[in-house]
Amino acid sequence: MTIYTDSKLLETAQIYGQAFYQSGFFGLSSAEQGTVFAIEMIASNKTPFAMMQTYHVVSGTKVTKSASAMLAEFNERGGRHRVLQYNPEGVSIEFEYNGAIVPISITWEQAQQEKWPFKKDGKTLIMNWSTPLQRAAMLFARVTTRGIRACCPEVNAGTYSPEELGAETTTANAMTIEKAQSILPEARIRATVSRDPAIQGQLDQINNLMQQISSWESDIELKVGDAIKGMGKDSLAQLSVAEADQLKSSLDRKQTSYVMENGPSNKEYVFGGEEG
Repeated sequence: MTIYTDSKLLETAQIYGQAFYQSGFFGLSSAEQGTVFAIEMIASNKTPFAMMQTYHVVSGTKVTKSASAMLAEFNERGGRHRVLQYNPEGVSIEFEYNGAIVPISITWEQAQQEKWPFKKDGKTLIMNWSTPLQRAAMLFARVTTRGIRACCPEVNAGTYSPEELGAETTTANAMTIEKAQSILPEARIRATVSRDPAIQGQLDQINNLMQQISSWESDIELKVGDAIKGMGKDSLAQLSVAEADQLKSSLDRKQTSYVMENGPSNKEYVFGGEEG
């Protein structure tokens, strides 16, 4: 029985879809689009929050996948990435997958030869490229999507990032958990919850991420412990597959955010696996 043959699940998708559309947080232009969005959520066993963090709807019609979500999935598939340069003048990342190493670099000088940073007049910088920090983040996103598309195209699978389509994003458009829960109180529960115990691989990845993030947040273990208690569990080992997946996704985003904001200091960072 699947979402496509079970009328009750389809009704659930329609209910979610209407709520997604009315919330205004997902960039949808109709309840029908919301239903399609909800069908994907149920079929892929994701929470509404995970869907919002992974996919972005641009101009009400184009579904895109964020660069950070692509990078997280790339790492989950066994890939690794090494940040070699991260600043407003250029970004360089080395991607490794299935034994192949693919270095990708884009400089600010090169970007100015493209249409990406400019409005339609070809001269005025769009908001996402208008400051040094924003420029570095956009270069990082461009390098990320190009690198993953080159060595692990199944992650992109024909999907583009908002940055590649020229979408401008602002913090004013970001969905906060508090706002989302006020409109979607049921969104805290998966439409189809996997209650199987978390596998050891998930727990190892979570512990690895906590160790990496501790470079920036010394109390990350305490915060993760509080999050686990918030799920009604006493320890990491008690989490279900779905809960561990949700926690890992959150830590993946936090780790990527720190690197995007600060860049590597005096050492190289390797993500998605241990150095040999």
